[in-house]
Amino acid sequence: MTERHGRILAELSELGLALARGVQAQALAAEDPATVADLSLAFHRISRSVRQTLALEAKLERDRHRQDREDRTDAVREAERRVQHRKAQVRMAVERLVWSEAEEDEAERLLADLDNLLDEESLSDGFTESPLEAHIARICRDLGLSPWPDGAAPAPGRSSA
Repeated sequence: MTERHGRILAELSELGLALARGVQAQALAAEDPATVADLSLAFHRISRSVRQTLALEAKLERDRHRQDREDRTDAVREAERRVQHRKAQVRMAVERLVWSEAEEDEAERLLADLDNLLDEESLSDGFTESPLEAHIARICRDLGLSPWPDGAAPAPGRSSA
């Protein structure tokens, strides 16, 4: 719809400009003061309409740019929300293992390392699309933990979190 409106406004501005030129030429050629006055008033009205059309075209362009910026900002926010959600899922699963497998001092160190590993891993491409279990297993391996102490990994697509 925006493209259609833009095309129509462009055409209207061109038609109005052509009409204003024609009226202006007639006004310059007229000899009767009343005719000159009438044509000058018509020229004024037409030129005002052309200016308003151009202003509306500019407004539509500004609105389109603003909407594009808002769409990009929304996409970035949504991507960040997905990353934070995935990090929380991984953190919850790994924290449970840390507290069940490590002593308190060691657990505190592992949790600090967990945050660093999660921050690094979340920067990789496809972080939110990769299977949750793969993230859990990789981070547990890096921390020296067994991701599934009973030896049974969850079925693909199912979270242990």
